[in-house]
Formats: sequence, structure tokens, C-alpha cells
Amino acid sequence: MIDFIVTKRNLYSDKISKVRDNKNIVFLTGTRRCGKTSIGIQLEEELADFCGSGGKVFRINFETTDNMNFTCEGLIEFFDKNYTEDGKIYFLLDEISNVTGWQAAVNHMYGFSNCKIFIFSSNSGVISDELDAVRNGNYDVIDILPLSLVEYILFHNFKDITPGEEIEKKRYLWINGREYSLAEIYGIYVTYGGLPIMPAEFMCRERARVILDGTYSAIVVRDIMKIDKKGNEAGITDPVLARDIIRILSNSIGRNISATGIKKYLAEQMDKKAATKTVDQYMRSFKNAHLFYTAERYDIRVDKILKTLAKYYVADAGIHNYLVGITDDAGRILENQVYFELKRRDYKILNGKIGSEKINFIAVNGEKKVYVQTVYELTEENEKKLLSPLRKVRDNHLKAVIAFNAKSRMTRDGIIIMNALEFFMGRPLAM
Repeated sequence: MIDFIVTKRNLYSDKISKVRDNKNIVFLTGTRRCGKTSIGIQLEEELADFCGSGGKVFRINFETTDNMNFTCEGLIEFFDKNYTEDGKIYFLLDEISNVTGWQAAVNHMYGFSNCKIFIFSSNSGVISDELDAVRNGNYDVIDILPLSLVEYILFHNFKDITPGEEIEKKRYLWINGREYSLAEIYGIYVTYGGLPIMPAEFMCRERARVILDGTYSAIVVRDIMKIDKKGNEAGITDPVLARDIIRILSNSIGRNISATGIKKYLAEQMDKKAATKTVDQYMRSFKNAHLFYTAERYDIRVDKILKTLAKYYVADAGIHNYLVGITDDAGRILENQVYFELKRRDYKILNGKIGSEKINFIAVNGEKKVYVQTVYELTEENEKKLLSPLRKVRDNHLKAVIAFNAKSRMTRDGIIIMNALEFFMGRPLAM
């Protein structure tokens, strides 16, 4: 298979370096084809350079032909044969859930103090209580996401020909010899998505659909149906129902939604019956496969996370367009992209309510908190509506509105208005 990733993803190198030398197991999880294997190759090279002659690095991809028949006992035997007390030994395990009983092998490795384990997986079920490290809280999780806008520009060789210019004046030269504004590149980005496997020559709808169809099939077959058959719960038994629910979720970006609501929609709009319990199980399976991420609902006034009506965000805009078609609702796509940019910055994300009003995101990272509203086109009329709930929050944390067409500024009462493209290009949520 051709690997289209030729550019280092420094964001993940930086995150990995912060946990490289502790004893914890590191889980690197993300939707299929978002670039985990290539990051594993990159990490293997970096660790080899870091170790020099004083350690060993082993990377095993359990989906390749050579390693598909690995057993738990075989993995333990391989480890014991290659183990050394001299220096650090690193094991990079890609899609290890394909090995029956793999948890026992990882527990065996983890028992050696000089062994560091990195687990790459398309399913969050690998973060299992059967692992000693997980039960003891000795683990780190790094979310691997599709390309950011900054990464997209690098991966697809858009050359900045106006360095130093303001966002709206920037121009980039592409391989087709045409100049593009940053807004035009964003338009391409949210049309075809940020999966690193999408080469530049596939930036047309027919070719892109072939790759996205294969990606969707791989997620459903390998990371939802196959994993669930091996799990303890009922799992996914109806791929047609699964696709219907996935399409409903993809069409509901930015809306509070529940299994009960989807059940009702299936019955009233599609004449299909499904139990609430079944819908809920399917939704959890989609989350485990990182096809969707959620922002739980949070009542600001009572300081409480609510159990119902989370918001769902689809991992990649290209997958969204494949499932429901390219819509003219740029605002919801923008909200989706802001959600994932906040995740890249290691925020935990909730969706907020204060009385009857809503705040798109409450983003928390340690002691830092920011309340975020998003809108594609900011006008005098909707600015008042967006600012109203932010002004009702009685704390001193940052409050911001991210808008595609806005000039970055600050209101008289200290609320940040930020241009979305500046945010996507790395600008902090501060003035």
C-alpha cells in the first residue's frame, strides 16, 4: 500500500515526548485512516535515534500479513526472546486487539520496569480494565485526529507566497499552478476532509468518494462490527440500521440528541423500528470506533453534567459529506471543526446551557476554561444573541465568539471575537 504521509506530524511528536519517559502505557487512538500507523513509524524512528545503541525499539502492526496470526503466547515469547535489562525497551503495538487475549501479553510486558508500551488502536475498547496499568491509573491517552488546517496545507504542498500578510490577504500556490486564498483552502479542506490518505490528485468528488467509501466500510466492518462480535455486549447486528443512525448523527452536528430522539425519528420519518437500548448501544459503538466524538451537556448554573442530550461531532468533514452529501450549512461544519481544533489543544469539551440559552462549548484544560460560541457569519443582530449567554456567566474565565467572517477584536466587556481562520492557523484564544 502506498503511504501518502510524507510530512511529520509535529503536534503528536510534542505530545508523545511529554509522556515518553514515564512508566505509563500510552494509548494513541483515533478513527481508522487518520494516520496512526504513520505516526507509529515516525515514533519508531524518533525512539531509535533517542535510544542510540542503549535500547531497543519494536513496532508490530497486527493487521499486516506477517503478524495477523500472532497469539498472546507468541507475543509473550517474542518479548521474552528480545528482552534485555540493558537500557530502555520500547514496544509499539498497532491494532493489538486483533490478538485474542492480548491483555495478558501486555500485562506481562508492563511488569518489566524498563519496558515502555505504546498501543495504537482504532477502538477505545483497548483502554481495558483487564490491563494492570489501566486499573492502577497508570496510562496516558493521546487522541489522533485527521489533519488540522495547518497540517492540511503542509501535507498538500500549498506554498505560502505572502508570508507576513494578514489572514484575508494571504495567498498560497498549489501544485496545479493556481493561487488560493486561505478561505478557499478551508473550503477544499471541509469538502474532502483531512484524512492523510487523501492524495492531492484525488481532490475531485468521484475519486474522493472511492477513498471515503473504503474508509467508512473499514470503520464499520473492522472497528464496529468485528470488535463488537468479540466483546461482551450485544454489539452491532444490523449494518443497515447502523448506517441509518450514523447518517442521522452526521446530519445533527451541533444539535442536542439522544437515543430516544433517534428512535422516534426512525419510527416517524423512516418507518423503522428500533429499541432505545439498541440505538444507544449502536451510538456507543460509533464513539468507541472514533467515528463520532461527543460534548456532554453541562448546566452552568447548577454546575452539573447532564446525562442526556449530548452533541455529536463527526471525526472528519469528508466522511460527513460522504454520508449526507455536501450541505450549505457552513455554520454547523464550522462548529464541527472548532470542536476538533479545541481537542487538538487538549481541551475537554462540554456543551453548555444557562437557563434557556445555550453556549456551544465549555472547553476545560486543567485550570484553564473558555466559553466558546461559533457562527459562520457574524452580524449585528446575531452578535447580540451569541453574546447574551456569555454575559450571564458570572466568572472570570475567557469567553469567545469564533466567526468565519469576523475581524479579531475584543468587546468592551472583555469578550473575544476571533476570526475562525486565525484560530485554525494556531492563534490562542486570547488577545
